[in-house]
Amino acid sequence: MMSTPENLRQHTVDFHNWVTVASAGGDFAIADGAMVPPQGPGLGLAVDPLAFDEPLFSCKL
Repeated sequence: MMSTPENLRQHTVDFHNWVTVASAGGDFAIADGAMVPPQGPGLGLAVDPLAFDEPLFSCKL
């Protein structure tokens, strides 16, 4: 199920196919000219923490 009603959806580009270095993985299927949302909870991403350098800054709460 998508959170945005169909009549309010705009153009979407699958930029994840345009990058040369992946920082996360996921199963983004394309069907009938549209991206299909993942079946599981959340965005369906598996972030690769080794793809990132140290943070530029951080704050302590």
